[in-house]
Amino acid sequence: MELYFLKILAFWAGTFYLLNKIFFWITERSSDEEKQRRSRIACWIFYMIGLPAWEIHFVYNSNWIAFFVELAGLPSMILGLVNAIQKKEKEEPKLLLYIAIATTLIGICISVYSNRGFSEITQWFEVGIATGFLGGTILLAKKTYNIKGYLLFLILMHPSCALLMRQLAINNGEFTYNILAVQQLISMPFVLYAFINRKRKLNS
Repeated sequence: MELYFLKILAFWAGTFYLLNKIFFWITERSSDEEKQRRSRIACWIFYMIGLPAWEIHFVYNSNWIAFFVELAGLPSMILGLVNAIQKKEKEEPKLLLYIAIATTLIGICISVYSNRGFSEITQWFEVGIATGFLGGTILLAKKTYNIKGYLLFLILMHPSCALLMRQLAINNGEFTYNILAVQQLISMPFVLYAFINRKRKLNS
């Protein structure tokens, strides 16, 4: 039963986070403003649908830094969705930054306590996830978003998460985590294409 549950979580988490990256790519390759808006709405909806599955995975494996950081990213996801739906952009409240910092510190403290230090390699992978996920999500949530968010996803979040899932597969002897590692790798070309397309638009 436990193995079956993990497979469901892997499918749920991997599918919707991959769809999020695919729709980021669709958004950037489109030149139609309305199509871009609809694609961005889909981006944030898929992100939020996939979030609970990842959170369950992180709790199950005591990845507390990743858990609290992903939780801290939820307000930015909501802001991104609101900005995609509405024509008028809402400014990002400073409270979001304070929430992100506070929850990250909580995650680090719990991780250090439960691991009796900061000596596990998985903790370092979680720091990479934390930096890439929070920074990327916050930068991309605005309507006039900063495309450096794509780079944070590409350079830090996806590689770190893929390495974490691979390490969990080794530690637990469970192949299901490899599926999530592969999903992270498959997502990377879509993020790269989204960045390149957006860069071309800005330079044209």
